[in-house]
Formats: sequence, structure tokens, C-alpha cells
Amino acid sequence: MMTVREAAHAGSFYPDDGDLLAAEIACWLMNTPQLERMPKALIVPHAGYQYSGEVAAAGYAQLKGRAQQIRTVLLLGPNHRVPLHGLALPTCELFSTPLGQLLLDRAALALLATSEWAEWHDEAHRLEHGLEVQLPFLQLSLQKFEIVPVVVGEIPATTLAALLEPFWHDPSCLIVVSSDLSHFESYPIAQRHDQQTVAQILSKSMQLQGADACGCRAINGLMALLQNQKAEISLLAQCNSGDSTGDKNRVVGYASFAVYAQ
Repeated sequence: MMTVREAAHAGSFYPDDGDLLAAEIACWLMNTPQLERMPKALIVPHAGYQYSGEVAAAGYAQLKGRAQQIRTVLLLGPNHRVPLHGLALPTCELFSTPLGQLLLDRAALALLATSEWAEWHDEAHRLEHGLEVQLPFLQLSLQKFEIVPVVVGEIPATTLAALLEPFWHDPSCLIVVSSDLSHFESYPIAQRHDQQTVAQILSKSMQLQGADACGCRAINGLMALLQNQKAEISLLAQCNSGDSTGDKNRVVGYASFAVYAQ
């Protein structure tokens, strides 16, 4: 029997009813503009769908009509639950959501595991929402693919970039970085802060801090990789939780970006 990482946040971050979940995502994808180019990487938020789902959909909508091109998704996200040095890799064979199960690319994970910066660490994945909330979007956007889920802890940007490079050069691989922006600032302060962070990402800065984006380490690693690649970054959508809830005292920022290989 294959080992499974069960969904930990269905019914809280997103609907636990598969039909409702599929309909919600499909509606967002259908109503989101698609640009002409196919992204090599996406940076997308990971809050509850009521807060950031529409912004995340702006990224995944870019995959419409191109699903057959992608066979592997390298999924990178921050550690919210446990302290972590380096990269945490899961030992299971499947990740489950209300839309079904996703097969893990064990060969790709084994390749990452050869690095001294990586370890098999199921506890880092068990309750981690940053990766889980991306899975239903991938299931609705792609066809036959495998995932390489990686929780990213403390790691130098250039070290992570070297580990990402084989995935960047694989034409059948999509890289997805999961990250929100500023946390719990007032609406006007968050807007200014997030605009600065967006500008840093668009300029391929490797200097993001945790206060700028919780997925700063994964973003910095991707930006370090891009220093030696011909690539362009586009902002697809941006908002914060105050736009959806009306509570503008303590908000969280969200944005989606597409990274294009030139």
C-alpha cells in the first residue's frame, strides 16, 4: 500500500467538498486573463481561499491550454510549523486533497536528498498549509503530472539556486513558490511595504526578509537562480486581506507573479 500525506486543512483553508472546491477554483480560472507566454515559474500566495484564492488563480490561469507540457511541479514553500535548517523532503508516495491524490516524483526527491542541505522530514510536511493549498489549483490546471514538495528552511540563496537549476532547465517542469507578503500591518502601511517587496521581486533582488514575505528563502533562491538566466518577471495580481474582509487594522499581503524564460 502506498503511503499518503492526508489533507490537513481541507474545511478550513479551502472547502472539503470536492465538487464545491472544483467549482470555486474553476470559476476563478475561467474569469482570469491569460497572457500569451507560458511561465517557467510562479510565485503565488497561500492563505485561505477566501482571502487569496483569486490572486493565486491569476497565476494558475496562465497554465490554461498548456497542461500537457508539464509533467513535474517543483513546489517550494516556507516552514510555518517546525524549525528547519535546509530543505525538508517527505517520505510518502502520495499527497491527498478532496480532489484526489497526487503522485510524488520520488526520483526528483531522491536527487535533492543527495544534498547536505536536504533531509527526509515528514513532520515539516504533516501540518504545513503553504504547500497544501496549492495542490487543488494544480489539480484543476494540469493533467498528468507528479509533484516534488519541498519545505524550505534556512538556506543560502545561492545554495538553493544550485539545487533548483536542473528543474529550471527541464522543459517539462514548472516551479511554484508559495508565499504571502507582509503580515499584520495596517492597510496603508502594508500597501507601501508590499509595493516595495513587489519592486524587489520584479528587479530579481535576493535580499527579501521574513517581514517582507514568509516565503523569502524560496523566493531569494529563485531570484539567485535568475541572476544567471535570461528571464523576465511579471506581476499578475495583488491585494491584501483588508480588500476581502474589510478589516484594515491588521492585514496580510498577497501577490502572484509569473517568471518567463527568455
